[in-house]
Amino acid sequence: MFIEQGAQQWWHCVEIGAGSGKFTRYLLAHSATDILAFDVSAEFLNVLRTRLAGPIAASRIFPELLPTARPSEM
Repeated sequence: MFIEQGAQQWWHCVEIGAGSGKFTRYLLAHSATDILAFDVSAEFLNVLRTRLAGPIAASRIFPELLPTARPSEM
């Protein structure tokens, strides 16, 4: 995802709707970027934190919860 658009040269990235980190992991594997990963789901962010604990510890991913009363607010 986004590799064809030059993601290999990105230094910083914002991901809205990171979910469980499927595409986050792909971007990490194909670039040197760090990622600020937002989601409205605390559950999905917990999965992302488990799956990508190494890159989080290495300060390549910063998972953040978007505070909303209802996901439809987005």
